[in-house]
Amino acid sequence: MNILRAVSCGVLIWLLSEALLTILNNIPLIKDMENLQYIFLYIFIIPFVIFSAWIYYKNNDTLKSSYLGLFFLSIFVILELLITAPIFIRSYAAFFNNYLLNVKYLASLAEIVVITIIYDRFIKKTKYLS
Repeated sequence: MNILRAVSCGVLIWLLSEALLTILNNIPLIKDMENLQYIFLYIFIIPFVIFSAWIYYKNNDTLKSSYLGLFFLSIFVILELLITAPIFIRSYAAFFNNYLLNVKYLASLAEIVVITIIYDRFIKKTKYLS
């Protein structure tokens, strides 16, 4: 396992998703529609994770995709705790009550692991991303 590459790919997923949510929070029609923001996040996190997994597996690394997905998830949650909660939410209590226990948020976290596994099992084996 290449730790530096895995961490950088996990950071990339977090950066892209935070950029997406920041853009969505600045669009007037979507700003107050939390469900629509999560739908956009669910849709756009798929290419974010596929791109990160492609970068990681580009050098034919043999790490199991479930471990890589859990590593991406761990990096994502750590960055949420260290950066997103104090800067954007400004309260750890609000973060744990509103976001970490939110089913929609947990579904997006589970999607990171599932998409990484799907990439390894199906997409990586095709010639499209080789």
